[in-house]
Amino acid sequence: MKTTKSEIKTMAIGILFSPDPPRQKIDLDRGIASALAAKNGLPKYEPDGMLFGENWLMFSEVFWELIVDKIITPGMSSVHAELPWFRLHSQASENLKRQEQYQRDSGL
Repeated sequence: MKTTKSEIKTMAIGILFSPDPPRQKIDLDRGIASALAAKNGLPKYEPDGMLFGENWLMFSEVFWELIVDKIITPGMSSVHAELPWFRLHSQASENLKRQEQYQRDSGL
């Protein structure tokens, strides 16, 4: 079964709001790949195979959508101030709630 970008974004958000979220894009990609492997009944030690081709394109698009939606922001600290490092936006929860409300109100 083909995974949609919406499903990948939902997985990414769950990973980002976990107790120990990733701080680099590759770690978020691996977390999503692990979640996809588990969803599809694949061994957890093979998720890197999902980081190529169409999945990589969707992962990349989702990552940039998370930045545009102000869920994550580039940079983690003054030492790691740019991509691939990132952190949750200071208003990530509020921005996510606003986005979900907009989608409900507009029927998306």
